[in-house]
Order: sequence, then structure tokens, then C-alpha cells
Amino acid sequence: MGQWLEANDLKNLNFFGQDWGGLIGLRVIADQPERFDRVIISNTGLPYRPDVPQEIVQKVKDFRDNAKTPTLPEMAKKLRTTDKDQGLSFAYWQKYCWETKGHTYRVHDVFYVRAKEK
Repeated sequence: MGQWLEANDLKNLNFFGQDWGGLIGLRVIADQPERFDRVIISNTGLPYRPDVPQEIVQKVKDFRDNAKTPTLPEMAKKLRTTDKDQGLSFAYWQKYCWETKGHTYRVHDVFYVRAKEK
């Protein structure tokens, strides 16, 4: 996939990944992040890496345990405004999904909230 992106010089991409295709796509994004503008995932993720430094694992656990759970509008705003730290954007989305009882996260909801704010 990475070679195909390079051969076609694709840039400014939006990625939607689902299930195992999401796993493959996330690896490509991790290797060539400069080619992607937006990433949307559903029912996917990257495997745990045991070589991740313990302090990073602890930061994730602390965030999960202590950060305020955002509402849908708050989470949508975080996704749009934390461009400098995309990991933090993803962390807020995870926090919302982990702790919002019966949530159904839909991309449409995020963009609908954004449109109403304008």
C-alpha cells in the first residue's frame, strides 16, 4: 500500500478504515502521515506493542482515569481543534467512546455539531 501511495504521489487524503482494513491502513498512515489530512476509523486499531515505554502507557492510563469525559459537542470540538497533537484528539475520542453509555459515534454527528456552531 505504501509503495502504491508513493508511486501515485497521493496527498491530502481522507482515510476511513474498518476492521482489518483499518489495521492495514493505520500502519500506512503511521509510516506516511504527511499524505493524510483526516483519519476516521471504526471497529479497528493497532496491536499493542510491548516495547512502548512504560511512561507513555502510564500517561494513557492516567488520561483514561482522570480526564473529564467529553460530551459529543466537546469531543467534536477536540477532534477539530487539537491539530498540533493528533494523539490527544484521538484520546478524547477514545474517552468519549469508553465512557458514554450506549453511545453511537457517527461521523455525521460530529459534522452536524460543527455546522450548527457556525
